Amino acid sequence: MAKAFDMSMMHYTYGDNDSVTLAICGNPDAEERYRQKFKYIIKDQKFFDGNYPLFFGQYKQLLGVSYEAEGTACIAQAPNIHYIYNPLPNQNENDYNYCLKGIAIIVWKT
Repeated sequence: MAKAFDMSMMHYTYGDNDSVTLAICGNPDAEERYRQKFKYIIKDQKFFDGNYPLFFGQYKQLLGVSYEAEGTACIAQAPNIHYIYNPLPNQNENDYNYCLKGIAIIVWKT
């Protein structure tokens, strides 16, 4: 990761034996807002493009990276106890994503 990404822009929030949550500082003026993923922190685009298929799959995969939730705030008290706030959900997304010891609690916009 350190070769492809600017590690000063990625911050470890919490991790477990099979997952990790990172806070990524992107470009605050970008039109994607908080859905930028890794777009503005890639420092070696050629290396990233060559290795992207090895780690980032379309679906969840063993030893791969998948996006579970995106938001503007993440509060983590311990591994698998976190809250992620999504201020502008798409039609198929939730307003909030809670996880308590592996049990996902979802609150839909009413």
